[in-house]
Amino acid sequence: VSPVTIPAGKGIKLHLGCGDYWFEGFLNLDHQVFGGTDMLVDLKERLPFQDSVVEEIQSHEFIEHFTRAEIDKMLEDWKRILIEGGKVLAVVPDIEELMKQT
Repeated sequence: VSPVTIPAGKGIKLHLGCGDYWFEGFLNLDHQVFGGTDMLVDLKERLPFQDSVVEEIQSHEFIEHFTRAEIDKMLEDWKRILIEGGKVLAVVPDIEELMKQT
C-alpha cells in the first residue's frame, strides 16, 4: 500500500490545546472539555492521525506547560502527521524562558 498523498489546501488543520477558543476550519483538540473542544486527546501522546495528513497545526500558549522532553516528543509526532510543506504555528508567552528548560 502506497502512502496517502494529500494535496496542499486539503489536509486536516489542528488547533492543539484549544481551551475555550474554537477555530473555524480546524479540529480543536484538548485533554478535557472546554468551550472550544471538538475532540478529547492526551496531547502528550501519539496523536490519533495517520502519517502525512495534517496541513496545519496551531497551538497558542500551550506547549510551555510541558517539560522539554515532552515537547521534543510532541514535536516529533507533529512532524510525523504533517504533509510535506505543512505549517506549525506555536505561540508561547515567553520563548526565552521556554528555551531555558532542561
